[in-house]
Amino acid sequence: MKIYQNKKNYHELVEKSIKKIFESLDANVTFRELADENNYSAFHFHRVFKGLTGETVKECLKRLRLEKAAYEILRTDKTITEMAFESGYETLEAFTKAFKKAHGISPSRIRKLQDWKGLLYSQAGIHYSPGQRQPYYFFIKPRGGNEMEIKIVNLQPMKLLGLRGTGDYWNMPALWKKFHEILRANKLFSTEAQFLTVFHDHTDDIPQEQKRYDVSISVHKEVSDIDPLSIYQFEGGLYAVLVHVGSCEEIGPVWDKWRSEWLGSSGWKLDKKRPSLEWYQNNPSAVPPELAVTFLCDPVIKE
Repeated sequence: MKIYQNKKNYHELVEKSIKKIFESLDANVTFRELADENNYSAFHFHRVFKGLTGETVKECLKRLRLEKAAYEILRTDKTITEMAFESGYETLEAFTKAFKKAHGISPSRIRKLQDWKGLLYSQAGIHYSPGQRQPYYFFIKPRGGNEMEIKIVNLQPMKLLGLRGTGDYWNMPALWKKFHEILRANKLFSTEAQFLTVFHDHTDDIPQEQKRYDVSISVHKEVSDIDPLSIYQFEGGLYAVLVHVGSCEEIGPVWDKWRSEWLGSSGWKLDKKRPSLEWYQNNPSAVPPELAVTFLCDPVIKE
């Protein structure tokens, strides 16, 4: 009972602190101030907050401000310089550098990406929402063991119908939109179809502008090429698979973390001859971001 009570108290402490962080997006708050408000030592508060959310107060505040900046750049007429100062940066250059490092794209470019949501990876599901000032629900980050549960799976071959994209991955939402329009026009949706993005050039030695990818649907009947769509075969084989629950915008950082922290010590290495996959298990546009489920699949061979 005592253990349960401690967990309940910690959860209430962190939820109260998250509310304060949301109220401080246009000002500032430190973990020491939050600890004092809740009569905790700075050390103990820091340990509890990071243990339950997966990030420090400073990291959480910075990430939420960058999510807020992305939202307002897309939906308001504020200048990027205004957003830089509102986000707590002293110079436009510092803001631009932090924004690009976090989002993978410069703030000036996202105004052309109206389908982009601008969410950043949060292990505890804490995200900016306009007008958010109430306690924001979150889920407790699992403790102990390897946070990334990877399975080595033998994927079966699939016949795919795809629309080719090249270069910048930020163009994928627009490509998916065009793909769905073509599928609807040709009545190519089916209940058994799987939706995937197939990345043919997933290694760092290939420049981004040369990378090829296909937004694709599996087909189970005879279908001819429908310009600009093409039929091709996914050959399958051994893949390392991580189940990602969260928005599509979060996938890039998760994949980078997986490759840097798990793959190098796993005894497996990337097979450069086969493509990587994002395999979507539900419709990301039809569920809340926290419920979007994607299989991240990397082709592997034994080292």
